[in-house]
Amino acid sequence: MAIKDGFILTRPSELGRIAIGKRNNKGYPVKLDHFIFTLPQANDNGAYEIDEKITKIHEEAMGTPVREIPIILPFETPDEVFYTSYADYKRRGVCDCYGNGITAKRNIGGEWTDVECGYRDCDFKIWKRPGKADIISCKPRGILSVWLPLVDKIGGVYKFRTSSKNTIGSITSTLEQFYKLRGTLVGLVAKMVVFPKMVKTDEKSGSTQKIYVVRIEYEGSMDEMIRSIGAFGQKPAPKEIEGCVEDISTPDFDPIINEDGDEPIDEPADEVVQDREEDYGDDSDF
Repeated sequence: MAIKDGFILTRPSELGRIAIGKRNNKGYPVKLDHFIFTLPQANDNGAYEIDEKITKIHEEAMGTPVREIPIILPFETPDEVFYTSYADYKRRGVCDCYGNGITAKRNIGGEWTDVECGYRDCDFKIWKRPGKADIISCKPRGILSVWLPLVDKIGGVYKFRTSSKNTIGSITSTLEQFYKLRGTLVGLVAKMVVFPKMVKTDEKSGSTQKIYVVRIEYEGSMDEMIRSIGAFGQKPAPKEIEGCVEDISTPDFDPIINEDGDEPIDEPADEVVQDREEDYGDDSDF
């Protein structure tokens, strides 16, 4: 018999983190053009240390630096594999509001309150900082959960976090396509790929910037994908995919930069980021 009242929140353990960014010695974020693998918890200095064993396994199999990662999708639906939401962090490591663009939960006076989530016209997302420029503190966030078939470890998932609109859009649309074709995502063998993309940073001047975006690919024909369910069993026909807000009070992010060209917050990170149960914490693709 399993506990059904939701008092104990069940979720797979986080075995490690996948990222395309890191922090320098001053605590500022630095973007990378390849994947890195880190331990799931920050050290006493608030930094995530490289997982040397998993890094070596993937470098030997995929080359150095690692720009492609073999993965297996661990859950049935796109929302389970790739949790997305808008999340507002005006205080480092503390989420004040999160939602799906329609409804949201906001911390008002210490109480989580249901509110409308009109992201485009929301005044709450504007962080007015005395003596400094206003910034948008609410951004889209995504958490991708995967298994790593090259690693001999079972009992949890590896997570990739992003606040890139390009990456979120790419991964979301790909997973929805796979789900509609296959009926389930669980057990699908695919790969994560990081690639360069030029984006406009200013409409008036036409200036551009190179960013690095992550996508998911399947190597094989459509027929092979449909027939790849195998031991995981045939699932019911896919239902219509809808947005959702996960019923938690602390989404899994702490924003620093958005890789689509937004300016970074100008203070270095100065707090240790904990697991999702505490402050749900990391930023961008770090």
